[in-house]
Amino acid sequence: MNGVAQMFLDYASPESFVTRLGWTPDKWQKDLIKSESQRIIEVCGRQIGKSTVTGVKAYRKAKTIPNSLVLLISLSHRQSLLLFGKVVEAVKKDPDHIDIVEKINLQELVLTNGSRIVAAPGKDETIRGFSGVDLLVIDEAAYVPDKLYDAVAPMIAASQGQVILLSSPAGKDGFFWRIWDKGEGWERYRIQAKDCGRISQKFLDEQRLIVPDHVYRREYEAEFTESIYSLVTAEDLEAMMQNSVRPLISDSFVVQEDDPLPRVEALIG
Repeated sequence: MNGVAQMFLDYASPESFVTRLGWTPDKWQKDLIKSESQRIIEVCGRQIGKSTVTGVKAYRKAKTIPNSLVLLISLSHRQSLLLFGKVVEAVKKDPDHIDIVEKINLQELVLTNGSRIVAAPGKDETIRGFSGVDLLVIDEAAYVPDKLYDAVAPMIAASQGQVILLSSPAGKDGFFWRIWDKGEGWERYRIQAKDCGRISQKFLDEQRLIVPDHVYRREYEAEFTESIYSLVTAEDLEAMMQNSVRPLISDSFVVQEDDPLPRVEALIG
């Protein structure tokens, strides 16, 4: 099969693509690779393969869509490079890589079809120059500040590019939590450690006894938890903002200027 025919097969059949890489994905990873949704958010436990599948998906995008730009960012450049490393692993397993890779260095991959995959530092002043992004990946998104997300979101406005947010959960604040909780049009994946056959139940049972409950639920059950330092929950804060609660003081109650202390019966009557 010639290179062009293989490219179209890889585009049409994600199963064929991952088979050629010699990789056997979990069911949820298969679903993610096949997804063409423009907005994807992955909330995952630790070490369940979220970076691996996202790296494979990024490479498939670059290989099958000529002249595409894939941008990988995270809070730190080091974290971006770790995800880029997953892309490189996928490339090296591809039988075509000798013929299709034009250039590869520590933070950029360029293919002969004109596509680029770039791992960029997580600083808004250094990434604003990118535009026309076809796939924007934000790794460990729960720890990325809102201002960085605000800086990169417009990059896919004109290109109608795809966005993938992936992270283990943190507290119930920030853009990652808000998108997971109420974002419209997002395809959601919540993958717990128990869903990964490579993590044994024995290990999970041991960890449940060792680590604090809120840490276990966050790191292994992919659950957004309150900080141990929170005085009130996110749900309580949201309830405080509702205007459907009957006020303690009725609308007809008026405090007279010469009345220094309103009578109790007036307050509760």
